[in-house]
Amino acid sequence: MSAAQAQAEIARIKSLFRLLADSPAIYPEWEKLVTQHAVLGKNAHDARLAAAMKVYGIGALITANKGDFKRFQGITAIEPKEVK
Repeated sequence: MSAAQAQAEIARIKSLFRLLADSPAIYPEWEKLVTQHAVLGKNAHDARLAAAMKVYGIGALITANKGDFKRFQGITAIEPKEVK
C-alpha cells in the first residue's frame, strides 16, 4: 500500500468511528486498574484501554484476546466471531 493509499484508508476508517480524545482523566484510572489488578508488562496496554473505556463510559470492545479483559469489571470483551 502506498502512503497515499494508506492515508485514504485511514480517512475512510476514521469516518466510520467516533474518535475520542486522550483525556488526562485516563491516567489516574489506568494507575488504579494496574494497582488493583497487579497488571504487569504488556498487559498494561490492555489496562490503558480499559481505563479509557471506563472514563468514556464504553462498556464493550471487540478483541481477539478476550481473556485479557476478564479482570476489568464493567468491560465486556467480544471476539470478532461473536459479532452478529
